[in-house]
Amino acid sequence: MPYNQGEPTKSSEPGYRVRLRCRVMTLLNTEEVELTFEADSRTVKLVSEQEGQALREASWLVFDARGFPTEEAAITFGNKLKFATAFASLCCRLGVDVGHDLPTSGPGKILVDLMRRDQGIELRANVHGLDVFPDRESTRFLRASGTGTVLMAVQPFLGQIGDAVKQLPKELPRTWDAVLLLNAALINPEPLAKLVLAISAVEMLGQSETYSQAQHQLITRLMQKAEADQVVPLNERKEVADAVRRVYKISLRQGVFRILDALALSHMRRAWDDIYRKRSAIFHGTAKIAVAEYAQLANDAITLCGCIVLSHAATEGVELPVEVEQHFPGTNGEPNKH
Repeated sequence: MPYNQGEPTKSSEPGYRVRLRCRVMTLLNTEEVELTFEADSRTVKLVSEQEGQALREASWLVFDARGFPTEEAAITFGNKLKFATAFASLCCRLGVDVGHDLPTSGPGKILVDLMRRDQGIELRANVHGLDVFPDRESTRFLRASGTGTVLMAVQPFLGQIGDAVKQLPKELPRTWDAVLLLNAALINPEPLAKLVLAISAVEMLGQSETYSQAQHQLITRLMQKAEADQVVPLNERKEVADAVRRVYKISLRQGVFRILDALALSHMRRAWDDIYRKRSAIFHGTAKIAVAEYAQLANDAITLCGCIVLSHAATEGVELPVEVEQHFPGTNGEPNKH
């Protein structure tokens, strides 16, 4: 199996190296084999996983940054680069799978020992996601390959990664998960999977919503009133009281509507209900939607949900690039043309 991808350029800088390997469905529209860009005063190199392959032919991309003085510094930068890549991908409506920092292939111990002994090569597992390791000239990786046909302009994507690494807040736990889900929707070829993943990204944001103290007190009074009623039989009163008790947890729909209101996107309530109704009808077998319309429904869902997630990101201190409006019209509370 080939192992030449990942061969380092000549460098006298000691320390640690960052390697982010990710998968794309829409390929980058450039004839270049290698591109570099600046990210938070660091130079990042972008190449195909397959050595010498033009980026327009590569479905597996490798971001490479070197010269970090400590492992901690490399990990900090690597995590920022990983989120920035996913965020820029969403803004460009590209779709990228940044992985879970686990190997997709790796050499066995016998091969590792053999390469180290006979050729002085340190053979590493091929991690899908972030990998941080000592920056040695002898490091190599197993090579993989992929195919694709749709192309995406490269400069907005790389430029936004560089900007995002520099300006993204350190902590974005809710936005991060939602951004990953939307990237999963973009990269998935199946319309129904796209639909489910996009909706889940927004529902995730609304799950932490809770009733106010006044609302909890009102629910308690209603429950007590139902239990104390003397007209309805005891067993039926208990059923009503239990039904009232169950509303202590706010519904997913209510949580989403609260998010929309907080983002000044209340005008999207109807669009959300319409897409959610169609999604439910499809999965419950009551849909009057032609299979041929699934792709458009999925596209509409990604547009709507991307607008909501990116608007939410803006409230957490994320500066959105101007290209967002092109791909997700209505972001930041402007009326959606969707």
